[in-house]
Amino acid sequence: MFQFVYQYSLGTIPKFQMVIETNGYAESWSTNSELNVASINDRFGADYAMVTFFDEYFTNTLVTYCSILINGQGKSVEDIRSYLSSWGMEQYADYIYDISITMPVYYFKYVLGFNELRDLTETCQKTLGKKFDSVTFYEEYLSWGPGTFDLLRERMNNWANAQ
Repeated sequence: MFQFVYQYSLGTIPKFQMVIETNGYAESWSTNSELNVASINDRFGADYAMVTFFDEYFTNTLVTYCSILINGQGKSVEDIRSYLSSWGMEQYADYIYDISITMPVYYFKYVLGFNELRDLTETCQKTLGKKFDSVTFYEEYLSWGPGTFDLLRERMNNWANAQ
């Protein structure tokens, strides 16, 4: 939600762009923010917070992968149970199967969005080297408003190369 309030306050992003559905963009920001907060958590310790973050990330990735197997390859609940047994998680097969049927690839936006933003961040870090500043990076990223990652990648790479 922060990214939309911030972008609206800029007054430079067209209203239509603010209302288009860009789930991957929105969820990339929220998941990335969770990682950033976890990395500086001092109440429970950063290690605990990071383990908690990656537990959720792993779960989202696993459910996304199973959803692709179910919806893309027609795998059955028994196929998913067999796959999950290699992780010691076969007891979750029915739940993952049901959620994958009722909300196909729902978690994909979280996983893909996060991976895209992390990759974009790393690309800009490599381009800028010691000049990379995360606050400046995120301000630039947010200043473009909601969009597809191919468009954002092009704009952010141009920005990094111009620094």
